[in-house]
Amino acid sequence: MVAFGKGVDPLGHVAAQAQSGQLCSMEPLASELSLARGISSSSGSGSRSPEHEVAELERLETAINGLRAGIVELEQSPSYLMLVDAGPSTVTGAEYASAVRQAKNLWTVLEAASDQVELARRFANEHALTQRSTDRRRLGDLHLLLAQTLPVKNVGDPTDAGAMMTATEALASVRQRYDAIHQGVKRIDDAWLNVLPRVEAARETAARLEGEAEALGVVEPLIGRAKSRAENLAERLVSDPISVDPKDGPELDLLVGEAARQMAELRRGHDDLDEDLAKTEELLAGLRVLRIRAEAAGAETRQKIVDPHDLVVVPDVAILDGPGGLSQQLDDLFELARRDLAGSGSGSAWTQQRAVLDRWLATAAKLERQLVSAEARNRRNLDRRDELRGRLQAFQAKMAARGKAESPEAMRLADTAWTELYTAPTDLDSAEAAIVQLATELRES
Repeated sequence: MVAFGKGVDPLGHVAAQAQSGQLCSMEPLASELSLARGISSSSGSGSRSPEHEVAELERLETAINGLRAGIVELEQSPSYLMLVDAGPSTVTGAEYASAVRQAKNLWTVLEAASDQVELARRFANEHALTQRSTDRRRLGDLHLLLAQTLPVKNVGDPTDAGAMMTATEALASVRQRYDAIHQGVKRIDDAWLNVLPRVEAARETAARLEGEAEALGVVEPLIGRAKSRAENLAERLVSDPISVDPKDGPELDLLVGEAARQMAELRRGHDDLDEDLAKTEELLAGLRVLRIRAEAAGAETRQKIVDPHDLVVVPDVAILDGPGGLSQQLDDLFELARRDLAGSGSGSAWTQQRAVLDRWLATAAKLERQLVSAEARNRRNLDRRDELRGRLQAFQAKMAARGKAESPEAMRLADTAWTELYTAPTDLDSAEAAIVQLATELRES
């Protein structure tokens, strides 16, 4: 391993070796090696033995491929575009302005590192260097190529003088920038997944309650509040998604539920039939949420998992809101109850309502079980992916604690698993195989 003391010119050292024959067959890379000026002994990889240089090169190539795939997927995400387009006065724009600026340089930094690694790969191929090579002079030359620094500047910032980084440092910078923006993308994805179904369900329920209030000749302020809250959340999900708090969805559910319960209290009668009728609006709203979540889980799985297994078809929306669906059946049931309130209230009318309601509740309970099961099965592959991510994180922490972070094979396996698990579509079997091999490597090392 070549190390340079204070005041020693690395480029002059390389040139001297070339003239004396100590630097082997470097003519095809002469212009690239001129970039070696500025290398210092504190490059971060000086502690590696020469035999590990090829392994380090392979690790860097794997990392570049993984990051390149991750950035492509990121830039195609609607949530990423929301972050980029967020206005400075929004919570989204204010919180992620720095991350968005840094993300604009992802390709610049990555390609700079990629060019450096490709240069090292050409040198390694020219001299047939492998992890078993013992020619320390050529391996030392490879180390020079991997350790040399390159200028990295922020695009669009004329005041930025740039920073000198090794390929390893540049990739670490890319990963840091990617993780920062990916965190925002995940927060937006979570908001849409967890809040949007509740917003749609709240709109449907509020419209139904408004119609019922009008038919009964009453004004229920909670309905207006629920509708206004749902519209506000729908607008913020588009214009300022980071401002949507995870608790906004459950709070909207509570408000809609309270409006439904207060509307039920306005109905005449307090017997068992009225109590069961009071539950139907909340139950129907809950079924809408379950159906949207089950369908969304299937769509997400098909997009993000290779060859997903055990996906189920979600019952069509018509079973809820189509002709003859549960919503229309409930309308007919309420109409029957209203006619009874306006009439004699005979026992035969209550019996008819009870029979209709019992059939409706039985159908709703069966559909609820189907939707809960469908969501669980449609998320099974995603849950498996999340479990594998957790196992990988645990192994990475174990590697760091045991000082295995520099093990080439362990790092290769960890990078392979990370690339598979954090880019779409994910091959779960390949990811699990890499993690199993990583576990074996850690046990045996």
